Amino acid sequence: MHSLVEGVRVHPTIISVSVSALGGGARRRRRWVVASLLGCVVAVAAACGSSAALPKTKTGVPMEVSLDHGRTVVLKATLPYGSNAMRDLERAARLQTSYGGKFVSAIDGHAQDTATSTYWLLYIDCRPASVGATEITLKKGETVWWDLRKTAAALPSTPDPACPFKH
Repeated sequence: MHSLVEGVRVHPTIISVSVSALGGGARRRRRWVVASLLGCVVAVAAACGSSAALPKTKTGVPMEVSLDHGRTVVLKATLPYGSNAMRDLERAARLQTSYGGKFVSAIDGHAQDTATSTYWLLYIDCRPASVGATEITLKKGETVWWDLRKTAAALPSTPDPACPFKH
């Protein structure tokens, strides 16, 4: 436990306030301390959210993350131009990777399943990416689409008809 102020103890899961340490008007001060600490916890939790990690921008590269050929949208975001597709996905969502961070295995809790050949696929401008996401620098006019789906042995190089962006 760490002492922030005399009479207030903070533990990763417990915040307690000693009423005797607050002196006169203890009930009112205790409410104020608890409300202040609760407000700080809420503010920190909000700052840790995935959307706070990406720069606020109205222009940039649109990204959509979906399941099963776009049937369920998990996330929509606008990524900055010149950024790295994998790095910004990490900033926008809870991400699990494999193979040294070069292969996406789960996005926001939606995991691939090798038993059913269900994998995360990356599309740039509605076409399967020709290189890994760590090697893609996003350019003006591009779109990024991640989709968790059952895959065939080979992906066509033509635009995917389920792509959420016009092509």
